[in-house]
Amino acid sequence: MIGASGQDHPAIARGHVQDSAGAHGHDWSATQVYACGNPAMIAAVRAACEGWGVPAHDIIVEAFVPSGTSSIPLAEGSLDPLLERVGPRFSLDGMLAARAQSIRAVAQIAGKLRVGMTTAQAVEMADQHLRDMGSSNTWHPTYIRFGDDTVRTPRQGVRRQRTLQPSDIVVVDIGPVWNGYEGDFGDTFVFGDDNLHRSCAQAARDVFSAAKVAWKTGLTGRKLYDYAEAQAERGGWKLERNLAGHRVSDFPHALYGPAKLAEMDIVPSDAVWVLEIQLRHPERPVGAFYEDILVGLPGQ
Repeated sequence: MIGASGQDHPAIARGHVQDSAGAHGHDWSATQVYACGNPAMIAAVRAACEGWGVPAHDIIVEAFVPSGTSSIPLAEGSLDPLLERVGPRFSLDGMLAARAQSIRAVAQIAGKLRVGMTTAQAVEMADQHLRDMGSSNTWHPTYIRFGDDTVRTPRQGVRRQRTLQPSDIVVVDIGPVWNGYEGDFGDTFVFGDDNLHRSCAQAARDVFSAAKVAWKTGLTGRKLYDYAEAQAERGGWKLERNLAGHRVSDFPHALYGPAKLAEMDIVPSDAVWVLEIQLRHPERPVGAFYEDILVGLPGQ
């Protein structure tokens, strides 16, 4: 038990909760950690958990939103009043909680995929899993793509009766709403040992990571996608520019405009933009996808 009381008590330790928790030799590799607090506290807890070996998708951050407040922490002096408008409930903590829950959901959905499952069955399973986790609805449809369909964008559609093969590449892309906040996360998973599949999946993550670092130097949305495209080409991949990044917010962000990240000439603010990276092989029908909310806080 961790407390801040000034009275001595043998069951109460003083200090940071992560310091006390880490002092007992616990095996953290199969542990889920739930945390709630201000951003600085959460960053410290997340860093400690990662050092202990807790998987990223098992660090679950709940919204820390003071009751009765109408303030919008990131909107005052930092969000663009036109392109980055948000609703009255918006808070950084709410967005971070939705992000963490979405990352966890994608990992769990991928763990439920089975060889022989059709795309339609996979989407049905994923939607049910999101409901079971507490998602009230999805602000965009759940997209799951197998094999050749990984080079297609959501608007191009997929073959819903296509089946997952023993050697295959799979994209999982979800847009759930958690407690009134929009999550959006997508990743690529590989079944079997095809080196091209593995290289493509990793390349999407690497291009995303490089672009996120570049964003922190002050790149505009447009220049950010130019940078990502150059990074992809340097690695021998093609970037799909029709997936151009988009807004997220307290639901529904669509009330505040349809702006695309790749067409913006302002520097994107924290926690209100999704960077989408879809790559494909220049000749073969193999693609990969990775997306996440742009967050520049320590530990994110």
